[in-house]
Amino acid sequence: MSSFSFAVEIAGIPIAFEAPRPMAIPPELQPFLTDCASAQEVYEIRLLHEPMVFHSAPVYKATGLAVYACGGTSYREFLHLRARDGSTALCCLGSSGRHTLYIPEADWARYERNCSLSALLAPEALFLRHDGFLLHSSVIRAKGRGILFSGPSGVGKSTQAELWQLHQGAEILNGDRCVIRKLGDRFYGYGSPYCGSSGIYRREQVPICAIVLPLHAPENRLERLKPDAALRRLYRECLVNLWDPAFMSKLLDLLQELVLRVPVYALSCRPDARATELLEQEIFGGK
Repeated sequence: MSSFSFAVEIAGIPIAFEAPRPMAIPPELQPFLTDCASAQEVYEIRLLHEPMVFHSAPVYKATGLAVYACGGTSYREFLHLRARDGSTALCCLGSSGRHTLYIPEADWARYERNCSLSALLAPEALFLRHDGFLLHSSVIRAKGRGILFSGPSGVGKSTQAELWQLHQGAEILNGDRCVIRKLGDRFYGYGSPYCGSSGIYRREQVPICAIVLPLHAPENRLERLKPDAALRRLYRECLVNLWDPAFMSKLLDLLQELVLRVPVYALSCRPDARATELLEQEIFGGK
């Protein structure tokens, strides 16, 4: 039975946590706290008194993560979160909106004081249940609309977002991984707890008017990508579940619709104001 609970709202989705003992609310979730009583997704936290044993090989395994399929239920084992007794933290996603986080009892003291929960939620699968996905990107709001700067680390996403803040009066809503959701026939970008080292995350949303793929270059140049090229580039920046065919099919459908509705640009750029002016002229017509 739960003795401690709290709720957050991420990307417009109310999410509740039920814990067997009091615990510190992770700092990255505090800006998203809500008093919503009708959560769409619920994570029950259970204490694990001994290692969980799986009688089949994982369907996926990588550094720090193993995924097991057991009778239609998926378990994610976080191999890097191993307690002294050998037990590990796990996430079990349910199809009805109720999920379970298993935390080693031997490690509970860390969670009582302060330990991130956001990385344990299988967020890419959670958001996809609500027509959403995580994109490696910084998202800004300019003139009431959203621009996403996407690409691998080091290409200049944060730099371009900061230049827009400095020269175009934009607001940065999230610094590293934006949640994109389809609502009706529009796509929205949301601030999320997944902000990387930027430390920038806000509980706000904005309709997306453009996605920009920056790349350091000696001069500023802008090119609108065709939908097929845009889809390939954006797919590389999504958090995916390669072991789950249904997940992959739905994600690709969302990406295809996104690139048909939202322009995607390749921006060869210098870290200067002129790069923002070039993009601003294309998107807003200099208005």
